[in-house]
Amino acid sequence: MLLILAGITIQLLINDGGIFSQAQRSKEQTRIGELLDKFNVSKATVALEKLGKPSLEDYIMQIKDKEGYIIEAEKQEEGYYQVTTEDGYVFDVSIIEGSSTNDIIIEYVGKEGKVLPIIKRIEVSATSTSIMGKATVSRLGNGTLKYYYKLKTATDSEYKEIIKINSEMEAIQETGIIAGEEYVIKVVAKNDAGEVEGKAEITATKIFATSITLDKSEETLKLGDIDTVSLIATILPENATNKNIVWESSNTAVATVDNTGIVTGRASGTAIITAATTDGSNKTATCTITVKVPTVADVVGEIQTSNKTINDENGNKVVIPSGFKVVSNGTQDVTYDYEINHKPCVQDGIVIEDEEGNQFVWIPVGDIKNKDGSITKITLGRYDFNLATGSSTLKQSANNCDRNIQIRTFYSDDTTSNRTKAKDLKSFARDSQTVCGYYIARYEASKGADSRVKSKQAKVWTLVDIGTASSASINMYPENDNFVSDLVNSYAWDTAIVFIQNYSKNNQYAIQTSKNERLANTGVNGDKVCNIYDMASNYMEIDTEVSSNTSSSNPRCCNKGRKL
Repeated sequence: MLLILAGITIQLLINDGGIFSQAQRSKEQTRIGELLDKFNVSKATVALEKLGKPSLEDYIMQIKDKEGYIIEAEKQEEGYYQVTTEDGYVFDVSIIEGSSTNDIIIEYVGKEGKVLPIIKRIEVSATSTSIMGKATVSRLGNGTLKYYYKLKTATDSEYKEIIKINSEMEAIQETGIIAGEEYVIKVVAKNDAGEVEGKAEITATKIFATSITLDKSEETLKLGDIDTVSLIATILPENATNKNIVWESSNTAVATVDNTGIVTGRASGTAIITAATTDGSNKTATCTITVKVPTVADVVGEIQTSNKTINDENGNKVVIPSGFKVVSNGTQDVTYDYEINHKPCVQDGIVIEDEEGNQFVWIPVGDIKNKDGSITKITLGRYDFNLATGSSTLKQSANNCDRNIQIRTFYSDDTTSNRTKAKDLKSFARDSQTVCGYYIARYEASKGADSRVKSKQAKVWTLVDIGTASSASINMYPENDNFVSDLVNSYAWDTAIVFIQNYSKNNQYAIQTSKNERLANTGVNGDKVCNIYDMASNYMEIDTEVSSNTSSSNPRCCNKGRKL
């Protein structure tokens, strides 16, 4: 019985209807009554001061700032405040305005922590990599305050909690933030009475570009090869949020640019390449691209890895074979005078050289463009030269090389002899006219240490028999399909003399025979015409032309420099 009575007593003390609960409620009611009395006294005081027409703000000032028994006054809407006393009791304060007097209405709401909290304001800020939020909350009591964030465009289900709270009670999200994106920070305040939430929007800071520069302000591209240039853009500051670049060409017919800044020349002319920022800063940088057709002068000294067809300064075609380079002006007595700046032009006789130092000269055929705009026509063929003037008369075009035509004592080139013959006259004629020229050795033939024929200065292969000369000439470049050598056929020899007489100061070159006979010293100064030595200095030369005065002891030898 005693245990049962003890149990009943405990329940009476702790349940809602227990003695302690009743005592607590009685105490609270007494305190609420005391506070209401205070509010009424204050109401009378401010009414007296304001002659019966106090405003709501006048009353709030009286009870908060002057009398000081409330610690917080939060305006909810026009004509309505919620105030909290220093011991945590919450009241609604409103006003009824009359014609002669205003009446302040006081209503008890509840105890702090047992009424919904109020989120007064949410302050937000951001950098380019983080967002921050700080809420000011009242009536939270012993409740909780949590922060969440999401992209503004995301759904509410995508909110994520912000875990990091610093000493100033700011919530900071430092991962996954994208500069320039808009975010929503949500605050949830919760106590025993329930929860409320508030939201604020913030944009992660965007660091704009202050400048953009290119590593080149101007550049020249050449056509003929796949010639490109890569432009490198630099955006400052280094931590700019958006470093994306858009590239544009002012003239895509001349030059195009891809999205990485690689510029490709398309046609001769000028184009402006522009690199622009895409972050809204409107910063730009430009490079002037000049695209031109490359000339021989642009490749001087470069050993070619494949056949290169290229023009000289006047637009005349030249083919530079694989394994050869163009020799520059002033090197090994090479002189280019036709163009004032000594740039290689076919009218001078462009010199090429292989890796061993053998040199050859380009003999142009077809319509040769001159610097004054005129055209000189050189036809590939066999010629008769006037013994008095040196002037030439075309007797047989190379297109008819398969015909046996006699020019004085000389007949067509032999194509059948095993001892010495024109290697392939039809191919020579076709190819030379297609590419607008051919090469002739710059010097007399000589014999190298490897027993192969050479074309080098101050060297002569003396006392060579015709069969050896033929075999050595034909096999000078057996491994190079890009360069075909041969004994000098009559078409190559005669056309070279026509070229020399058109573009040298010696228009009687063809009537020279042995006037400059320097067999042992070929290539010395004085023998050179259009960068070629010894075309007319030695009386008897080996070629592939059949002569009526050849002999069994010296067949295929004829007087060169003129026709006899």
